[in-house]
Amino acid sequence: FVESHPELTNYSIKRKPEELALAIAAAIAAHAGL
Repeated sequence: FVESHPELTNYSIKRKPEELALAIAAAIAAHAGL
């Protein structure tokens, strides 16, 4: 999953854990088509 969303790796480097969680949630929602 993360491989298809390389921005998640960048987030983990540049962002706070809370923002990473939000980014992951948004990516999952987009992946699920919500």
